Amino acid sequence: MPNEDKVKNWFFKSVFLIALAVFAIAGLAEKSVTNDKSTVEHKQAAQNRTTEPSSVKPEQQRVEPAGRFNPSEKLRADDAVSFPVDI
Repeated sequence: MPNEDKVKNWFFKSVFLIALAVFAIAGLAEKSVTNDKSTVEHKQAAQNRTTEPSSVKPEQQRVEPAGRFNPSEKLRADDAVSFPVDI
């Protein structure tokens, strides 16, 4: 029955394409909603900013010094140490 095989093949292709279209449309809709939210947030942030210049520039703000570093492991001088590749 070659005709039955063609019908099954057509049916499965149709179901696959419909499912693919549903997921694609849902993804595009979610992407547009997140873009709309970020655009609104940027506009609100721009409105909330004051136009007056601040007296202290961000680079000149005081920063607390880091505390004393206490290592959690003690290594001998002749121990091999592996370093991450991305340094």
